[in-house]
Amino acid sequence: MSLLNRKLEGKTDTELATEIQKLKGERRAYARSIGPRRDDSHAAAGRLIAEATHRFQAKAVDVHGHVPGLGPEAAELAALHVLASPEFGKALQKAIDAASGLEDMSAVDFQKKIAGFDEQVEARKLELERRQKQARVDAAQQELAKLEEKD
Repeated sequence: MSLLNRKLEGKTDTELATEIQKLKGERRAYARSIGPRRDDSHAAAGRLIAEATHRFQAKAVDVHGHVPGLGPEAAELAALHVLASPEFGKALQKAIDAASGLEDMSAVDFQKKIAGFDEQVEARKLELERRQKQARVDAAQQELAKLEEKD
């Protein structure tokens, strides 16, 4: 039996239920307290650049050798070209690295912390379930003992 299970056995059902609610609240508060993560911003920038590159290539093929006018088609093609350029990508990633207000915590570390809350909640739920099942077993054994006394 683990140390956590031994600790939980000494608590009442009410205490366990209260701890479950407290842990759920702490989990929500923690998740809300973490702002945008730097790694998510880098990933979003990568997706933006990849999409722009794809759209630029598709639009450039659509031109079919003729030079578009100076209308919206040319402006969109120019904007996509800038977004798809390696220089823009490097500058955007550098800006993200320098930005304040972004969390340096990785998605993996964030998920580990969230999983820790979930594991604690689950341990308490399992202990409550174990107690309920044990109570049913105890009640059935008492009924059986009463029946055996009648014999």
